[in-house]
Amino acid sequence: MRLSWNEVRARAAAFARKWADAGYEKGETQSFYNDFFHIFGVRRESVARYEERVRKLDDTSGFLDLFWPGVLIVEQKSAGRDLRAAYEQAGSYFDALSESERPRFILVSNFQRFELHDRLQRDVAAFRLDQLTGARREVRLHSRGSQKVVPRPGPGQHRGRRTGGEAPRLAPGRGLSPPRP
Repeated sequence: MRLSWNEVRARAAAFARKWADAGYEKGETQSFYNDFFHIFGVRRESVARYEERVRKLDDTSGFLDLFWPGVLIVEQKSAGRDLRAAYEQAGSYFDALSESERPRFILVSNFQRFELHDRLQRDVAAFRLDQLTGARREVRLHSRGSQKVVPRPGPGQHRGRRTGGEAPRLAPGRGLSPPRP
């Protein structure tokens, strides 16, 4: 279902209000991401699964918080937790996946802060939960003609901190769309 820009903004605002005080990884992650995908009219279960078991290269195993094969790994942490450690953990899972399952993107979050890592472009976009509601529309021509939305960085936030790239785009009906090459 393709949503209008106004509907995406309204859903993003409601999502940000609902989850403003979230912080417990084990108890809230799945509901959080079900609601997150709903912003864009996507049923999470149609594209991604939770708690995917992965046997890591050191012969231990772990569980991906959210896995969209070939597209996205999400590593969620509780409020206030270090996102660098989350990224390292996601990286160990990434390395253990088969080549065909390895995603281009890794999203790490502690409910209030997000970092979207683009492994192909070697870029990262950092944004806050409240920036979803202040997103501006940016129309681009793509093969499907979708509209793209870019969250505006707030004070202390960066766009492509490591390589000067763009912030992630939000695509109505298609979910979070990381920067295009």
